Amino acid sequence: VKIDLSETELAHANFTAIDQKFSDADWINCQIKNQVFEGAGDSKKLESILGIFIDWARQYENQAL
Repeated sequence: VKIDLSETELAHANFTAIDQKFSDADWINCQIKNQVFEGAGDSKKLESILGIFIDWARQYENQAL
């Protein structure tokens, strides 16, 4: 998953990269590179990746208020 953050309030928000590998079939990696959120994982991680992004964006939104 790649989400372009440029020209958004999240473009410069802090994000702690996630890199977890439990096995070759169970892993997830999320980071921000050049103002793009990049999430990757095994075939069952799409919902988790999107959840990580949404939780982070909501947390930032709440801090900005």
